Amino acid sequence: MAALLTHDASTTDRISEVIAECSRMGVKILAPDVNLSSLHFLPEKSGQGIAIRFGLASIKNVGSAAMQLVVSEREQSGAFQSMEDFCSRLDSHSVNRKILESLVKCGAFDCFGKSRAQLFFDLDRAISRAAVASTGSGDRTRSALRGT
Repeated sequence: MAALLTHDASTTDRISEVIAECSRMGVKILAPDVNLSSLHFLPEKSGQGIAIRFGLASIKNVGSAAMQLVVSEREQSGAFQSMEDFCSRLDSHSVNRKILESLVKCGAFDCFGKSRAQLFFDLDRAISRAAVASTGSGDRTRSALRGT
């Protein structure tokens, strides 16, 4: 079923049909999670059986290129600790506000233990702090290159 979901990922209606079929079969579909999901739907042990974890690339309004960056960063540097950590570790041009909002809406940031309303409230601050941190590190890098 995970392969079928991945194959039909671009067709929202078809995904809904397959998810309904999974439900009828007793196969649980787990929400996307920036710390657990892969790019595509994958089977995962869950409680007393097997479930399917929603693939990040199948979330509406995110795109597979941006989600590949998320998965690569997580594999290289470890789990994200917060939405602010997430924003600071990824390029804001590739993972923009619209993508962040989509990730909040679908529950991909629920792993941080905050309500979605709180995550939306914190979104501007996380983006701003990540931009400041990025600018600051760029200044240090440029200073080091200039020797100042």
